[in-house]
Amino acid sequence: MQLEVKNNNFVNLTNLIKVVNIKADLKDYEFNNNRISGIFIIKGKYIKDTIDRFQDFEEEIPFEILFTMPVNIVNNVTLKDFEYFEVERRGIETEFTLTIEYESDDFGSSLNNTDEYDNIKKEVEQKLNESLDVFDHSESLNLPTTEQTIKIRIKF
Repeated sequence: MQLEVKNNNFVNLTNLIKVVNIKADLKDYEFNNNRISGIFIIKGKYIKDTIDRFQDFEEEIPFEILFTMPVNIVNNVTLKDFEYFEVERRGIETEFTLTIEYESDDFGSSLNNTDEYDNIKKEVEQKLNESLDVFDHSESLNLPTTEQTIKIRIKF
């Protein structure tokens, strides 16, 4: 199975004029107790203050994802769709997607539990019937129309 997690971060780059180059990579991750912890790195070079001043930067950003259902194995974690937006004199806003490929035995049974769905459906129908007066007959009403009467039938 695959899970995609959108992420955005701000990297402070003092006196940023223009980004020359930038790259984002997944440095490391670990899966333990239904939790993925890791670090991704954003690094590059930017123009600082004036055209002739270049500055290298590298920012390590930690992440943690906790699964709400049991996961057996995490096969792969990748970083994709990396984009950035310059905020002059302040830094860069980054956006990317973490793609997690994993295996879980319980996932299908937890989402497709038809007994639980049927129980909830019955309970909702029962509460609706208790709360609503079920109206099942016809009445003639005199409404301002070209016809003399209109018959309305409401049935739940």
